[in-house]
Amino acid sequence: MDKTTKPPHGATLLLNLFAGESDFPQIEGDLREEFYQLASQSGPEPARKWYRREAWRNARALIRRPSVINALVGAAFCVAVFRLVTPLFFRWLRFELASAPRTPGLGFLLITLFEIATVLILGAVMSRVLKGRESLLRLTFTLFYLLTTAKFIIFSRIYAVWLSEPWHFAAIHSAMDQLGLLCVVASFWISSLKMERLTGVAGRER
Repeated sequence: MDKTTKPPHGATLLLNLFAGESDFPQIEGDLREEFYQLASQSGPEPARKWYRREAWRNARALIRRPSVINALVGAAFCVAVFRLVTPLFFRWLRFELASAPRTPGLGFLLITLFEIATVLILGAVMSRVLKGRESLLRLTFTLFYLLTTAKFIIFSRIYAVWLSEPWHFAAIHSAMDQLGLLCVVASFWISSLKMERLTGVAGRER
């Protein structure tokens, strides 16, 4: 077998999203063994094409499993909770700051800190519940969050403002919006990765 030829990196990453499944080592092992045999017989390119096709086929089968569906639902739940509590906090904060001395940037700072704290808690708790499927949870949370952000932009007609005054809109809103989005996604990943390491260490110590 030609061990210098490796399976496509993207297809390998796709399969690794399902590493928490009990039969994942067997699936991955069988695919790798078949890949190396095909690479030695037909060459690396046909083997890579075959591996990509099989990776997608297995991913479609694995994503229908209840355990994987639970991870998708968990990610959607995290996004839904975040989208629910953030406007409530914003309304409460606006009411509280209405009578306070005006401090530029204070509201944005407090909202950002609240968002970070919320996703840190959600990421840690859900990663603990969905132990072994943290990678899938992080990816689907990011996708769902970006989709809901795009939906908000479209339905709030912010894009119309951007089209009419692109430079003015970008100068005022773009940097803050991108910073907020980055903080939310990064905080979720950080808390999820930390919990994954903690549960992994605890599992090895038993």
